[in-house]
Amino acid sequence: MGNKLEILQNNRDKILLAEIGALIHDLGKLSEIFIRKQSLEESKKYGDYHHSKVLEYDSDKCHKYHHPNECEMEHLAKVLTDLLKRKIELDGEEITIYEIIEKHHDNVDKLLLKFITSADTFDADEDRAGAKDEQSICKTFKSSAFGYEKEINIEILLSERKKSYRHIIDYLDSLLVAISCNFDKISTSKLKYKRKICFEKIKKSFSKTLGMTARSANDVLLWEHSYMTATIMKCLLGQYLIVKKVLENDSKLDEETVQKYEEFLNDLKSGIKPKDIIKNNRPFSVFTIGWDFFGFIEQSHKIPDIVGRTKILDKIKREIKNIIEVDYVLGNEIYCDDFGIHFLIPSVLNEDDLEKIKEEIFKIFNEKTDGILLPIFVLTTSNDIEGDYKLGKLLSESLKQLKRKINNREYELLKTPIFIEKKFEF
Repeated sequence: MGNKLEILQNNRDKILLAEIGALIHDLGKLSEIFIRKQSLEESKKYGDYHHSKVLEYDSDKCHKYHHPNECEMEHLAKVLTDLLKRKIELDGEEITIYEIIEKHHDNVDKLLLKFITSADTFDADEDRAGAKDEQSICKTFKSSAFGYEKEINIEILLSERKKSYRHIIDYLDSLLVAISCNFDKISTSKLKYKRKICFEKIKKSFSKTLGMTARSANDVLLWEHSYMTATIMKCLLGQYLIVKKVLENDSKLDEETVQKYEEFLNDLKSGIKPKDIIKNNRPFSVFTIGWDFFGFIEQSHKIPDIVGRTKILDKIKREIKNIIEVDYVLGNEIYCDDFGIHFLIPSVLNEDDLEKIKEEIFKIFNEKTDGILLPIFVLTTSNDIEGDYKLGKLLSESLKQLKRKINNREYELLKTPIFIEKKFEF
């Protein structure tokens, strides 16, 4: 059997292309017309507006939803559409990134579309809980998690969509170059930078509107829904690639594991609701890298020391993100604070499978801090939670386990800390 991490790396092109497709699957919601369609007063007037066809509207100057005097928007939409025609091949099926946007609400049997639909509906189900209280177009509000509401400025959404087009084009150019160069060191380094910028800029634009305007779901920004959908799909695709390969090549699997894997593959072929594929199979775990933040900071004697140590932690976080999200394409960050960073990853990966990644992360801490700060690793699986399968439960349990390990100083000493090596140098 091939190493599970190698299986993911060998399919890095598919995973990263699918990820960006899933991230922008609701691009058409970054639109004034979408807000109007969701309003109490104008839902019928704009009933034929489909957010999945936004690129078609923006690139066709004869379409009624095309914005007049927007030559640059038309050009950007055409360029982006061409880039999104890049095909992703999975088990003999071919699908373009454009289809992920255009058909994510359609009942299509292609695997990648099943993954995006599963991710989309599963996240929406957790976020919205059947909210139906439509808002007025006169004033449409987004809400914080604490109920504080702020009006959405719908007049800026066209401009924000145009900005997003530019950043997506820039990132896709770098991604396609990296794929053509087989992810060599130079192209991958540039890809990581472009991905970081693209995600930051899209977050800024997507955070100015909602995925759904109805109360009480108006506390979920378009960015939050889009990012989690991309993350869930990325993990679901990774889970599938590993499970399929392991079943084909590993004759030593125990009967229980074989049955579990086969049930997952059978659910993908069956006609069950897409979100039930996730609920039935619980295909995600949370991989956490934590550290003793207070123990690290309290060694500072001056304010500049505190600032310097905080900046070191920021650099460590960025390197960890690149390792997990780009180098090994395991999944994406779902939560981060002063004490750790948490990633959603495929549940098929166990502690042994993650050993190589742990060693690389340990090396980062060791080199950046001379071993003064060491990482703590936590892998939280669905076996650690009870009741309904919710990602929030997984994360909550991960935070509890991390807190316990930090308090008990449960480090995995994978190598001698540098400060000890220096102490014994003669």
